[in-house]
Amino acid sequence: MFLKHKANCEGYSRAYAILMQKVGIPVKFVSSNKMVHMWNEIKIGQKWYHVDVTWDDPMDARDKTDQYGRVSHQNFLCSAAKMRKTKHYDFSTADATSTKYDNRYWKNINSSFYYNNGKWLYMTKNGIAERQSLDKGSATVLYNVSGDNLVQYDADRYYFIAFNSIYLYSYKTNEAKAVWKTTDLYSSNCTLDQIKFENNKLYYRVYENGKHVSNKITPKDDGTF
Repeated sequence: MFLKHKANCEGYSRAYAILMQKVGIPVKFVSSNKMVHMWNEIKIGQKWYHVDVTWDDPMDARDKTDQYGRVSHQNFLCSAAKMRKTKHYDFSTADATSTKYDNRYWKNINSSFYYNNGKWLYMTKNGIAERQSLDKGSATVLYNVSGDNLVQYDADRYYFIAFNSIYLYSYKTNEAKAVWKTTDLYSSNCTLDQIKFENNKLYYRVYENGKHVSNKITPKDDGTF
């Protein structure tokens, strides 16, 4: 998975296990023969919780392709009972009994979380939000916008999608501006719904005429195009 960026559920689970081992978090594997599926359990404090990183990497329902910049948290830190509610079955484990995280706010978040200046930044349905702690306290909405797909450009700047355009948000100034519009290249009937930033390029996907069109842009130093 790390080398070719492709894997089934076993690859996801083994890659996640490596990451957990690197940071000293106890981890093990859970499997279901009837589901033909595999995921993990990790230990936080004295309690075990289920984590299914495969199912939290959602595919687009329209064409069954990977979605840039979107991550689910429905199957993160779940009890065994919660996992059964998310349609996992035919697995045997007696240790993931804690329901502490079963209904946390992150279950409804489809954004990555970014650590910036001692706080956590992510996108909600109300805009770009910030938390002092992932587990305690409440969120503060810094920038109110009906946006999606928050992705980090550098230490203080982030891209997101809104109004069928790509915006650049500055954490330092708490301001955002449109840096690219779909109408620059595509018809008014298309939908810009996915972006990711890697290898100094912004990759995006536009849904048009019943299929996704993928492309990439190289930003200038200031993050614009």
